[in-house]
Amino acid sequence: MFNRKGFHVAVAFVTGMALGLFLQWRAFAGAGEGAAVASDPVVSWLTIGGSTKDASTRRVGWDLKRRGWGGFVRLVVRPQIDWGCRRFVLHNPFGTLPGEPMQFDQYMHARDAGLTWLCEGFVEAWRPVTEEGIEVICYLGKLRDDPDFEELRKRGKYDDWLARAWASLQPALDAGMSIALDASSRADAGHPVYKLAELLRSLGVKVYIEPRPPITHNHWFDYPVVTTEQFWHRSNPEKHISSLWAARDDQLRGEIIRMITRTPQADQPEKAREVIAEGHTAALYVLGMIREGVSRESLFSPQAK
Repeated sequence: MFNRKGFHVAVAFVTGMALGLFLQWRAFAGAGEGAAVASDPVVSWLTIGGSTKDASTRRVGWDLKRRGWGGFVRLVVRPQIDWGCRRFVLHNPFGTLPGEPMQFDQYMHARDAGLTWLCEGFVEAWRPVTEEGIEVICYLGKLRDDPDFEELRKRGKYDDWLARAWASLQPALDAGMSIALDASSRADAGHPVYKLAELLRSLGVKVYIEPRPPITHNHWFDYPVVTTEQFWHRSNPEKHISSLWAARDDQLRGEIIRMITRTPQADQPEKAREVIAEGHTAALYVLGMIREGVSRESLFSPQAK
């Protein structure tokens, strides 16, 4: 049963939502349908914001300012598809600033900063990829505690909260991407973050949460989880008494994507084999695999590359 605050959240998200905005959501009901829903256990992790220290580009490297998104897909993504990669995580695609938490509305901040090279051409470059059945997971910053969203939530302006969330998601949804919600698993069932996740799901968009949820938050248990390799183990309540707050492995019914990018590149193939053997998905630097001559097939075998 909703409490008063939860009830108003539900009304704002479902019945009180502006009709035009709702129809926009419905128009993209199939946004995630072209993406690969089968759980291929190999995911390429692509860090965009944070790939350089240059604050003027929102710390976006990859020569993306010169290449554009079309060049990025052609020169960085296509070789990985040729290698056999069918899933990608696009982490902070619209950049991050030094000393600032990752922002959910980073697209709006990039747009307002006049970074047209970062905002334009995104959909045109990525939509053909997802239409091939390749899943691209757009990983944005957290909504909880973001001042732009928290101010609206505290004032009860849920329509405005949703409108800003929609504007932040629109490029990714237009491109047919799945959505990963950073630091979302601690949101209770009455929080707008959970309402947004449920709304996206109802529109056919695949939604991932991060990290392992608390044991008290079983409303998240059927969502796929993205987590660092280190935190996956550290938050296991069956291994660490300080993690008794967390859900057990056997309670989680969704896919587990374990990010092993902090593992030295030379050790990532073996770590990936370990993760895959445990029935989970390994998110890693596929470009490093290609450079070192590691085949995709070798990740499914204990044999050397």
